[in-house]
Amino acid sequence: MYWIDLSHPMRSPLATFPGSPPAKIETIATINENGYQEKRLYLNSHSGTHLDSPAHMLEDGLSIDKLPVEKFTGKTVVVDASAYPNCIPAKVIQSVNLEDNLDFVLFHTGWSQNWNTESYFGDFPYLEEEAAAYLTGLNLKGVGFDTPSADALHSTALKNHHLFFEAGMVILENLTNLDKLVGQHFELFCFPLNIKNGDGSPVRAVALIRES
Repeated sequence: MYWIDLSHPMRSPLATFPGSPPAKIETIATINENGYQEKRLYLNSHSGTHLDSPAHMLEDGLSIDKLPVEKFTGKTVVVDASAYPNCIPAKVIQSVNLEDNLDFVLFHTGWSQNWNTESYFGDFPYLEEEAAAYLTGLNLKGVGFDTPSADALHSTALKNHHLFFEAGMVILENLTNLDKLVGQHFELFCFPLNIKNGDGSPVRAVALIRES
């Protein structure tokens, strides 16, 4: 078996969604001066590779601390959506052989190559609403993307978010290295910080591939 890290390193400056306060990491103690090293993190709950809980947009949605820990791990497949630079149609998912008892579907678009550049928060690919609705019928724990959002950049209705959250699903955003897993089934681990009433949290998302 082997592991693949699906998370972007947390470093300053850190890309944040337009309109969000800036995030940064600074050193407040060093081994040479203090005998130990320590950093201070100025982060938003949706900084870096992160997980959205239903509480992010639903008043009665479950927050991170109220979701069972098994919600953050499970059987996963990556769908290759790299041929669709704008809107990802439902047929992309429907053409994939999805096994029974699947927990997560992740989407590789190739957008992660723009991470921490000015173009990252540009017109990234997103799911058409029909595709999002199709996913809610698969009894999944969650979905994930190598883009900043499950909805289009300038969306105000955020329909995909609402569809997923109303189905009790979580959303992973700003993933990376999904190109290494296209078409494979593997175990995903994406545990968030246990934030009371947390609407989201950075995660160290990783894939475990068990070779037969």
